[in-house]
Amino acid sequence: MAWLDKTAKLQENLISFVNNIFNAIIDFWFVYNYFPNLNFPNLRFGIYIKPLLLILMVYSFYFIYRKTSIKIWLFILTLTFVPPLLIVIRDINANSGSLSQARYLIPCYLGISIAIAYLFATQIKNKFRNLWQKKFWYLSTILLISFGILSCAISSQAETWSNKYGMNYYPVVRAINQCERPLLMSDRNLVLILSLSHYLDPKVKLQLLPASKISVELIDQLSRFSDIFLFQPSDNFQQTFKTQLNYKIISLKEIRELLKIEKSND
Repeated sequence: MAWLDKTAKLQENLISFVNNIFNAIIDFWFVYNYFPNLNFPNLRFGIYIKPLLLILMVYSFYFIYRKTSIKIWLFILTLTFVPPLLIVIRDINANSGSLSQARYLIPCYLGISIAIAYLFATQIKNKFRNLWQKKFWYLSTILLISFGILSCAISSQAETWSNKYGMNYYPVVRAINQCERPLLMSDRNLVLILSLSHYLDPKVKLQLLPASKISVELIDQLSRFSDIFLFQPSDNFQQTFKTQLNYKIISLKEIRELLKIEKSND
């Protein structure tokens, strides 16, 4: 939980909070990141659908406020807005990023879902004066449920998804595990390395240290490994190998988190 005490920008937290709300209803925005071999044009669905979802949410709360008693609409509004409000106050005071974590805001998402469900259920039951109104609400209900089912179907087939911090470790693991005697080095947060280590073969050795701790004795031992990888290395970590130790940095195709180093012949 140490990340709670780290500095975070309120604007970025609010953006994550809003995106998490959309993802609780429809969540196939990241299909291209996790299925790169689809060869399907990137239509950027969010540009068209997210504004419509925002309008739907606002109108759902307005509809509940106008059509229900104070006990009902006050309960739903409290359920939806009090948790994020308290978390925002905490984040402003502590300069942290709790608001960006979806797991702390489940009551909020539940309140939004109840409001939308009430709107659709009430409108479908109403006796409309115009046939097009009835068709509109039936069609909207079918589309929203279909998008939700589609989101579940897509994410269930993916190795990882955006609710896992958007990190796809599987290409990283496959690249490392296929080597004969690999070494993985990093100066990143230990939490990230620990989660990655669960998928690594026993033959993979780990060396976790800051750039300032890289010694001559350590460099002499690198020759024992067939392949040496750097996982999400900082700029300082990379520069230490490039300038001081005369190693060249090799980028791996389609794996941004992983770099490979080899001894330069210069």
